[in-house]
Amino acid sequence: MPPETRTHSVSPSGAFEIRVAMREIFNSHWLEVPTILDRSDGSTVWTVTDDKWSLDGAVWEGNAVKMTLRKYPGNHTPGDLEATVDCDTRTAHLDEAAVSLAALEAGLEARLSWIFAEPDKPAPRNDLLARLQRFLRRER
Repeated sequence: MPPETRTHSVSPSGAFEIRVAMREIFNSHWLEVPTILDRSDGSTVWTVTDDKWSLDGAVWEGNAVKMTLRKYPGNHTPGDLEATVDCDTRTAHLDEAAVSLAALEAGLEARLSWIFAEPDKPAPRNDLLARLQRFLRRER
C-alpha cells in the first residue's frame, strides 16, 4: 500500500508546494518524507531518496524554503539539520555553503555524526559458550 501523501505547505506565490509522504516507522511514530513540487507543471524540484528523512518544519521566504530535517532513527548529532532550497534558481544552501540540489541529500548526510548506528564488533570468544567448550575439553 503506497504511503498517504498530503500538502505540507505552499509558497506565498502559490508556485511551489511541499508534499510529504506519511510513513509510520514505528508504532505511532511517523515520518513526513518531503518532496518539493513545481505546481505549474507538477515537476519535482527536490526530493529525498532515502525515506528515513523527515520534515519537521518549513518556512517560506518568497519561493525559497528553509526546511528543518531529521533522519530516523535519530541516534546522531546534530538531532536535526537546516537546508534552504531556492525553487526559482533550483539551488540549495547548507549552512552558508551553496550546493546543487543533486548534492543536497549527500551534504545533509555528511553533516551527521552517528552515535549508535555502526554495528558492534563481534563479542570476544570468552563468552559462556566458549567457557563451556573449554570446560568440556577440560582446558581450564
